[in-house]
Amino acid sequence: MIRETLILFCFISSLHVLTQVELKPVVSISNTNSFYVFHKSFNTTYIEQSFLGINTSLGMELSTKKSKINFFVNYQLSGNFIPSDFFGSILNKKFFKYRSHFLGGGGAIIFNRNTRFSPYISFLISSEVSTNSRSAYLNDSYGFRDYPLLLNGYPSPKTEYWSYFYISTPFISSVTGGYTFKINKNFNVNLGVGYGLRIMKTKYAEWKEDEDIYEKLKKVPSETHYFHMLDVQLGLAYSFSFKNKPKPQ
Repeated sequence: MIRETLILFCFISSLHVLTQVELKPVVSISNTNSFYVFHKSFNTTYIEQSFLGINTSLGMELSTKKSKINFFVNYQLSGNFIPSDFFGSILNKKFFKYRSHFLGGGGAIIFNRNTRFSPYISFLISSEVSTNSRSAYLNDSYGFRDYPLLLNGYPSPKTEYWSYFYISTPFISSVTGGYTFKINKNFNVNLGVGYGLRIMKTKYAEWKEDEDIYEKLKKVPSETHYFHMLDVQLGLAYSFSFKNKPKPQ
């Protein structure tokens, strides 16, 4: 009897909670600038390039009296850039020369939803699904480059090369906190800063002029590297309302 009573109580409580929650579809677009802060496995003390991600998210928003909870799936187009030459990268059409596509999901909690400025915290986990950068050259600062480096420092009949090679980014995640600005009931602007973790796989090889480096790379084991990032995010979100309008008398 006690068990049945508890089940009935939980069922009634769930119905009560559901009647207090408003459920809406929500779509958002944002950009995420990811800057290198700390890297555990690279020997260099300087990382040349950072990443810009353009995100499109689709999910559901659960609204209670005081807060909102969002769950969403996310697509990201990610490209590299050099922070010290941001505008130069745009003018030279190199902004998204090396790019990757990520799919993932996440969630967010918006507090004090009835105020114009509301604090929020969000998380996102994604994985690379395709890239045009596989086996692209990387220099010793782990920035993308269009050609390898000379091992002996100058061209000669016995020229030798070396390079790191990009393989993949199987995992990126971020935890971001900030504020959302309510433009109207359905439209919001978000600005946040947070921590990101990026896992990258690379290979390293040295080869001679007459060697096929791509055949050689098949036998080279990949290395896994962990990057700790500073993520800065700016976005727009729109939630849809489907309430029936009252009919005129």
